[in-house]
Amino acid sequence: MPGCATSPTSRRPSARRCAPWRAAPTRASTCAAASCRSSTRPTALDRLAARGLLDDRRFAEQYAAFRAARGKGPARLVTDLLAHGVERRVAEEAVRRALADEGIDPAIEARAVAAKRARQLSDLPGPVRKRRLLAFLVRRGYAGAGVKELVEELCGGTIFPP
Repeated sequence: MPGCATSPTSRRPSARRCAPWRAAPTRASTCAAASCRSSTRPTALDRLAARGLLDDRRFAEQYAAFRAARGKGPARLVTDLLAHGVERRVAEEAVRRALADEGIDPAIEARAVAAKRARQLSDLPGPVRKRRLLAFLVRRGYAGAGVKELVEELCGGTIFPP
């Protein structure tokens, strides 16, 4: 592969060019990268978990509360937590609990985020503004029929003309 460490023309290998894929880091791979022996890896992780230093549920709740307060939707929060290696059940429960604890209503939050973004896109033509606003909200983690109705309300007309 050109540009890899095995290539005679490369001076500096790039990990992105050499690796066909990059796995999300896990506790085991992080420990392996820190030169832990495979026999001590499970016991070290067990000791950390016993002391309360490794707690996926607590991490997920704090992560979800912090990000939800900054306008991220429930779907985005769950996706991000899954990317961090948290189990789906734990991630969904943490997001639900964080939204309830913080008193955040996703519908109200989506409206606030959409209104701000709609003002920023106000100089664009209608169909472009609608398309970009809908894509923005979906990337933020807000989805469903309610989001389409919200975009229609803020931009006027229908999103997809007949």
